[in-house]
Amino acid sequence: MPRRMTAKVVRLNEIHTATRVAVIGAIIHKDDDKITIDDGTGPVDVMLSQDVPYEVKDVVRVIGRAYGSTIEAEIVQDANGINTDLYKRALGIIQTYHEY
Repeated sequence: MPRRMTAKVVRLNEIHTATRVAVIGAIIHKDDDKITIDDGTGPVDVMLSQDVPYEVKDVVRVIGRAYGSTIEAEIVQDANGINTDLYKRALGIIQTYHEY
């Protein structure tokens, strides 16, 4: 079975077209087939193939394929317990010293 391409951990404003990404953000809007998340760098629409059990203000991790400013979700996970300030600091350090 072929392996999936690794998802690049990025901020929402760093999403590039046709890239597998992993992002964390708070849900700011929810519809039946779409959620909008924001990590403080700007909102991004996440297209869903099925309903997710999360509501507005929940923090989620989304893994999927980016198309412009939209992500087609493959996985949506609960991230409510994450320290978002520490996560942002760690992501900045990783991006400074490690190029994907």
